[in-house]
Amino acid sequence: MNLRQVEAFRAVMLTGTVTAAAEMLHISQPAVSRLIVDLERVSDLRLFVREKKRLTPTPEAKIFFVEVQRAFVGVEHLRKKAQDIRNFNTGHLRIAANPALSMGFLRTVLEEFLTSHEGVTATLQTHVSTIVKDTVASQLNDIGLVFGDADEPSLRSEVFARVNAICILPPGHRLADKDIIEPQDLADEDFVSLGANDTTRLRIDQAFQQAGIDRVIPLEAQLATVVCGFVLDGFGVSIVNPFTALEYRERGLLLKAFRPEIPIHFQLVRPAQQTQSTLTDGFVKTLHRYCGECLKTFQELGLMT
Repeated sequence: MNLRQVEAFRAVMLTGTVTAAAEMLHISQPAVSRLIVDLERVSDLRLFVREKKRLTPTPEAKIFFVEVQRAFVGVEHLRKKAQDIRNFNTGHLRIAANPALSMGFLRTVLEEFLTSHEGVTATLQTHVSTIVKDTVASQLNDIGLVFGDADEPSLRSEVFARVNAICILPPGHRLADKDIIEPQDLADEDFVSLGANDTTRLRIDQAFQQAGIDRVIPLEAQLATVVCGFVLDGFGVSIVNPFTALEYRERGLLLKAFRPEIPIHFQLVRPAQQTQSTLTDGFVKTLHRYCGECLKTFQELGLMT
C-alpha cells in the first residue's frame, strides 16, 4: 500500500466519481481506476461495488475512509507546518543586542518583521557587547548585535554597519545652522556625556583633549537614548551614535556631523556551530534592509559621506 493509492481512494470518496477524482489529482481516469484496483489487492478489501461505470463504496470502504481522513489530517498539518516554516510564519527568534541598537533600531525592525510574519515570536535581550557575545556563543541567542570587534572562534561575525558618532543639539540651539560641529564649537556648552566606561565616550574624550578643549560635564548617563532625552529637553549637547539619535529627530532633536570623525562599527554575530534557520536568515535580511535605509538617511542629512 502506498500514499498514491490512498490518495486516489480518498479522492473518489470525497468527489463521488472517478472522473472528479482524476481532476482533483490531476491524473487520468484510467490511472485512478488502476490505483483503486491496486489498493484493493494489497489491502485485501473490497472497497467499491462497480455498477454501470459507477463506484459505490462498500461498508468496509466507509470504515477505511474514516481512518484515511484521520491520517490525512496529520499530513495536512505537516504540510501547513512546512509552509509556515518556509514562509517564516512559525518559530521563535532569540536576539541580543547592545543598548545602542536595541532601544530603537531593533524595536522598529522587530515590529515590522513580526507584523508581516504572523505566528513568529521573539525575545529581545539588551546587554553590553561582551555579554551579548557570550550568550550567542553559548547558543542562548540566535543573533547578536555588538559594538566593535567580535573575532572569536565560537562566533560567526560580519560587519553590520560602519558609522561615525554625531553631535546632537536641542531645538533652537545657536549652532542649528552649522553643518559640521567641531570641538571648539562646544567649548562653552554643557555637555551631557556617556558613562565613563563607554568605548565611544573614551574616543570622544580623546578628540576634545587633542583639540585642547575642556568641557563642562554636569551630567553623565550610561545609555545613549537617555543622553538624547536630556539633550532634547535642553540640558546640554552631546555626541552619540546616529542610530539612537535618529529616533529622536522627529521630536525636534538636531543631528549634526562631527569632526574629527569618531568611527563606530557594529557587528552581527551568530553561533559558529549552529546551522542557521530560514527564519533567522529572513530576519537578518530585514535587518540589513532597514540598516541600509538608515545609512541612506544619514547621508541625506549630511552625517556621513
